[in-house]
Amino acid sequence: MTYLHIWARPTRAALLACMITTSCSFTWAQTTSAIGLNQLTESAWQLHIDYLTRDQQLVLIQAKQQTNNRLLPESGAVDVGVNRGNHGGRGYELAYTAPLWLKNERLLSKQVSGTEALALDSKLSVSKLRVAGQVREAYWAWQMALNDVYYAKLHTDNTVQLLDDVKKRVVAGDMTNADLKQAEIVQLSSQSALYEAQTHEQTLRSQLAAATGVALSEPISSAIPILALNAPKVSSVHSFAIEKHPLIAYFDARIDQLAKNQALQLAQARGRPELTIGTSRERGSNGDSYQTSLRLGAKIPLNNATNRSIIATSAATQIDELTVERALESKRLTAEQAIAVARMQALERQIELAQQRASAASTLLGMTQKAFELGQFDLPTRIRAAAEANESQRLLSKVQIDKAAAASHYQQTLGLLP
Repeated sequence: MTYLHIWARPTRAALLACMITTSCSFTWAQTTSAIGLNQLTESAWQLHIDYLTRDQQLVLIQAKQQTNNRLLPESGAVDVGVNRGNHGGRGYELAYTAPLWLKNERLLSKQVSGTEALALDSKLSVSKLRVAGQVREAYWAWQMALNDVYYAKLHTDNTVQLLDDVKKRVVAGDMTNADLKQAEIVQLSSQSALYEAQTHEQTLRSQLAAATGVALSEPISSAIPILALNAPKVSSVHSFAIEKHPLIAYFDARIDQLAKNQALQLAQARGRPELTIGTSRERGSNGDSYQTSLRLGAKIPLNNATNRSIIATSAATQIDELTVERALESKRLTAEQAIAVARMQALERQIELAQQRASAASTLLGMTQKAFELGQFDLPTRIRAAAEANESQRLLSKVQIDKAAAASHYQQTLGLLP
């Protein structure tokens, strides 16, 4: 952003800025909002369509499970008939046809319901992890924006104090009007950069609030957002088995569901047997007594080889497609984990170098201050040392935020929620 270039220039504004930043211990204070990344993720998940409709889907699965506990797989049929013949002949028939469970159908149906519940649970886990990734990205972008606002505000405060000091020294005759104009330009430039940083932060904060439904409070201007900077080294972090990742678990659940559903469809391909129980009353003519009879029948459909072949082929194709897709996703996740680990290791090294640079710049500034007071260094040299000390501290905080964001992304690749 604009103010980054201002800090790097050898101006008197860097003089007071560096004196303040180097004299204070580098700590991470809390903001006005105590809401963490995990709470923001949970809030965003509760707004997602999959979360809002999961109860209805569970009701459907439970209804199927209750069907498996019924005595009959389907509702039966009642047949009623009346016959009238010559000379007063009459007949009445009443029959009930009950469909029967196929061999292993009840067991297979229960297994299918179980795999549907597991597939739904896996799908919700994948969906929630995807939401977590979106919230993570927005959250860490906001944290970086907060950091930019902090340094922009610090720089602006320093330029205001510097301008006041220059005005006093101009009145005293120690500085010229040209020095005053330069201080005014630096102060105005820093103020413009602060407005730009604040606008960017407000935009990202609004986007995060819209995605999570949480009204995020404005940050304390004198505080840097709290970060998880005490994350363990990469060497002490052990990646999970790829099979435990929610996405891979979802593929496994879907493949198992298709296999169980295929077995059920194959069992149902031959048609459902039926049992018929009926009774009839009839008489030949007027004056004859009614004769009552009992009828018992069974319907056993023959095997349909064509339907079974179609079912087997279709299910096998879907299973093969999911298996290939699972293998590709497994390779992609493995590569993402490796890239995430490499990035964390690189950032650890960058933090070490940034700390060394900040320490060296601080030492150089102290030496330059003493030499300047003794007249051994001129003002431009003094300003360059102050600018380098301020810039090195800013870069150190940026890398620390990048490391915290990288650690969060590494958890995302492992399939872990915040």
